[in-house]
Amino acid sequence: MIRSKKIALLFGVMLLLLGACEKKAEMKIALMFPYTTSARMQFEEKYFKAKAAEMNCEAIITDAKNDEVLQRKQATELLDQGVKVLVIMAVNAYTAAEIVREAHNKGAYVIGYDRLIFNSDLDFYISHNNYNVGKYMAEYALKLKPNGKYLLLGGDKGDRNAIFVKTGQLDALKPAVTAGNVKIVLDVYVDEWLPMNAYHIMKEYLRLSANDVPDVILTSYDGLGRAARQALDEAGITQEVIITGQDAEPQTIKYILQGKQTLTIYKPLKPLAENAVITAVKLSKGEKPDTTTSIFNNRKMVPALLFEPIPVDKNNVRETVVKDGIISEAELNL
Repeated sequence: MIRSKKIALLFGVMLLLLGACEKKAEMKIALMFPYTTSARMQFEEKYFKAKAAEMNCEAIITDAKNDEVLQRKQATELLDQGVKVLVIMAVNAYTAAEIVREAHNKGAYVIGYDRLIFNSDLDFYISHNNYNVGKYMAEYALKLKPNGKYLLLGGDKGDRNAIFVKTGQLDALKPAVTAGNVKIVLDVYVDEWLPMNAYHIMKEYLRLSANDVPDVILTSYDGLGRAARQALDEAGITQEVIITGQDAEPQTIKYILQGKQTLTIYKPLKPLAENAVITAVKLSKGEKPDTTTSIFNNRKMVPALLFEPIPVDKNNVRETVVKDGIISEAELNL
């Protein structure tokens, strides 16, 4: 009899555990990437999924292959599957307004993730302070090189973040430019943020200027910084050039320690991804999310949560990106 009771008790416990494991998620949320080729996105997917599981949500991740039509199709499919919140890093910040309208028609919410969606009733925007990304780059460079030639390689002009970064750079440089201490020898945007495009721009500049090397190259993304370095190396240029970027990609961290790049702007991804989930849950429950400001998207003031970026150079690599697991100590010397 005692043995039978023990077996029954054990069986009951197993059923309870099985039920807990099979507990149905309360809601579906999706993180929609424009592409997944950037090193940062593997971290964001991991953080997003972990936080969603913690909050009893089913997380779905999509990759639009940098195709706005495909991203629109993915959004429709997700909404038809019952996804309650779309967290979108839009391929096109303007045409994505159609996704917002469709989501609202189906009773779902949309969060602009690291990219604002314009001309829409966007529910929320979560990102880093991209104006300060550019401002911190320029201020850092000016401390090292208060006089000299500056070359600016921005991101894709269709991405408002690229404009935010460029504006921060130019505003910080303005006093030095006005005083005649700094000369901007080239200021361009780079289509689709593609390193290959930046490489060709840099190669052409060096050809036309007879290798008149700029003292500072402010690039708005690490991939562009590495492309600029490649063009300099191939031209046989050995003089020191200050090069900046953003995203703290592992390869760039190695470049910084090797002296091939000077600075990257680190935008901690864990709070971004986790708060996207937290905000999604609050919106779905009719609760007010945490905000730091609001951003005008040409239609409305969108409530926003912006995190501060962190300048990273050779002096604070270990207390920032290594500490946060973006790159390990062992990988630094590989």
